[in-house]
Amino acid sequence: MIIDGRADAELRHALQQQGFNLASGAVLIEGERIWHGADAVAKLCSQLEPSDGLLKLLQVIFGNPDRTRLLYPVLLLARRLALAAKGLPVDPG
Repeated sequence: MIIDGRADAELRHALQQQGFNLASGAVLIEGERIWHGADAVAKLCSQLEPSDGLLKLLQVIFGNPDRTRLLYPVLLLARRLALAAKGLPVDPG
């Protein structure tokens, strides 16, 4: 299940208390385990069973943790630009 951390202040606060800031990276929660930033993206992409061409491409590019760590700053920049275009803050507070 995907949850929008921007819309769930309670979850966002709980994650911040554990040292996971959504403004600085994605979060993936699987049971009690939490991945943050590039590690979250790499883990998610490595678990994909893509049926769509774009998902297959994402899996190839971001399924490798080392490559994902290298490219992750570009993803963060793209996210910041998309949020700015929508007039939304990077950190919803």
